[in-house]
Amino acid sequence: MDTAVYLSNNQVHVVLGDSGKKFKIRKVCSMVMKSECMINGVVTSEADFIREFTEFWQKNSLPKKNVILVVNSSQFALKAITVPTVGEKKTLEMVTREYSDADRADEPIYDYFEIARNNTEHTTDIFTVMAPGTYIRNFGDLFAKMGITLKGIIPSQMSAVKMLSTLKRLKQETAIILILDGTMLINLLWVNGKYNYSQRTRMINDPGTEAFVNEIVT
Repeated sequence: MDTAVYLSNNQVHVVLGDSGKKFKIRKVCSMVMKSECMINGVVTSEADFIREFTEFWQKNSLPKKNVILVVNSSQFALKAITVPTVGEKKTLEMVTREYSDADRADEPIYDYFEIARNNTEHTTDIFTVMAPGTYIRNFGDLFAKMGITLKGIIPSQMSAVKMLSTLKRLKQETAIILILDGTMLINLLWVNGKYNYSQRTRMINDPGTEAFVNEIVT
């Protein structure tokens, strides 16, 4: 059983379940950080975060292993690209070159997952991500202090694309998918059944107002 933790602007959502073909959700719980110790996926007060998060974790009797952290943050750089179909090592080398302008002093970390494969043209569409090494390591260290072992850290857009890619109704569709997280709006562009592009926008107006609706439309 895996545990997925979603973090964004003082919100914490946790889902426990079985992954794979026999996917099943077993438990869902959430909270809002009272100390407002997290902004844009960045922990601004480690002491407050540990105190509130530990209390929440213990209260809900959540496991401390096989934890996957999903973060909504601008710290992640994302690209959808098409590459020749090769092995994992060579694919990762191509992903690294896509972010050649990254700050190497911060030891950036790269990852990707396969969206679709074209066997006729021997190419593969992949969703790539780059994040500062210090940002990723800080989360690993933070959770280790609470006795929690992270299995992986992924951006919220990648998590959404992975889930949406499994939906049959999107297999041949072209659509714009909007995901609202508080005042943060994530736009996902789906073209001919495949992920194409994403954008993350901070909304100015309050949710539920006419101005907020107009802001989304424009």
